[in-house]
Amino acid sequence: MKGFNFSLQKVLEYKETLLNEEISKIQDKLSKINKTQQDIESVGLRKTQVVKATNEKCSQGITVENFSCHSKYFSFLHDTEKRLYTIQSKQKEQLDNLKNIAQMRQKEKKTLEKLKEKKLKEFGYNLKKQEQNFIDDIVSARH
Repeated sequence: MKGFNFSLQKVLEYKETLLNEEISKIQDKLSKINKTQQDIESVGLRKTQVVKATNEKCSQGITVENFSCHSKYFSFLHDTEKRLYTIQSKQKEQLDNLKNIAQMRQKEKKTLEKLKEKKLKEFGYNLKKQEQNFIDDIVSARH
């Protein structure tokens, strides 16, 4: 409506900017979680390949040195996988925190939007009331 001015418009815009930043952070965190999941799957695949290669070598006759190498590499992969699961767990915690912040920002924004709608309705009501009073004054003046 022409002439309507919401005094908290800048605050509303700022809250919207904050919400958009949180959404962006959530998207970044989700992509990091997906990357970590891909790394975990890759390490799991390599572990499977090491076990398969070790079993093939064992059936053909493997030296103690080679078996030790396979064993150490498998242990390294296992430790890497555990570390990646820990990282992913922390990432998921951070994601949950970001989601909570985003929900809070969304509530703040909705509250301001509802207040804006209420003020707009009040403005419309007052404008109609003024118009009616003006019309009543004109009609009264003619009689």
